[in-house]
Amino acid sequence: FITGWLATACPEARVTEPTFCQVSLTPQRAQAAVPHTATHAATHAATHAALQSATHAAKTVSAGACPDALIDNCDRIYPGGAIVEVKCPFGENAPRPSETLQPYLVPQLQGEMLATRRPHAIVVSWTPYGTTVFWMRADDEYQAALRHALLMLADHALAPISDISGAPPPISEATLQVLERMRQHSASVARGAELVGRLGASDCVVLRRDRKTARSQG
Repeated sequence: FITGWLATACPEARVTEPTFCQVSLTPQRAQAAVPHTATHAATHAATHAALQSATHAAKTVSAGACPDALIDNCDRIYPGGAIVEVKCPFGENAPRPSETLQPYLVPQLQGEMLATRRPHAIVVSWTPYGTTVFWMRADDEYQAALRHALLMLADHALAPISDISGAPPPISEATLQVLERMRQHSASVARGAELVGRLGASDCVVLRRDRKTARSQG
């Protein structure tokens, strides 16, 4: 992706390998970040009690992420910068690049953009036999909902253990409902991702094939 496309599309771009990036998820910030629209009324109602208890359980809750790479100095193509996440799909013993962005990747990608304050995400689906490249934009509404979900899970993890067995309390129905809405929201955001490029088979595969051919002929 870097040598085959980015270096040509934006030669001045700077690619770095990031350290762990943190973002504060304090309840006060999370509540302020959620837009007060009818679309999110159900989420507000479902999470209000959990956010109140989270305020008492932990004054500051943090989360973090570490994407595979950060792209900066690339305002011509990615204003504000981008994160890069590389996936190597290997299903049914046949590595092939993904043709669509899978919804289960959305929380990771949106969380990485939130933690790094980058408005763009590039997903590289790499296999030796070809590569696809996807682009996704930061979604403020999704990230606000993600804050809520993370706070609810943090509140659950920090809840006092009352059972003599030492097991954590069961996840509340309100939390399960919020997580189900997040899954649906993830599917919607994934559908908005764009397939922006394809790269051919890697040289390592050609080299391996050449070696196999040489051995069989020898």
